[in-house]
Amino acid sequence: MRRDEGLDLLDLWTNKRVRVRERLATRQFVQWDILAARVILARGLPGPRRLAVPLPDARKELILRCLRR
Repeated sequence: MRRDEGLDLLDLWTNKRVRVRERLATRQFVQWDILAARVILARGLPGPRRLAVPLPDARKELILRCLRR
């Protein structure tokens, strides 16, 4: 996380990282938060954008199991 710049996200499906420029999120989330996010490329804007919803860390395995179904 880079305060007021962006986030480096780890995709739990593919184990790949993606850098997202999102200033507001750097004030809402902290390192190791688990997010349900859709990362998209926006035309005319530098870097990926994302829509995210925070999820409880204690439910990580349950959430992944449900999503896999």
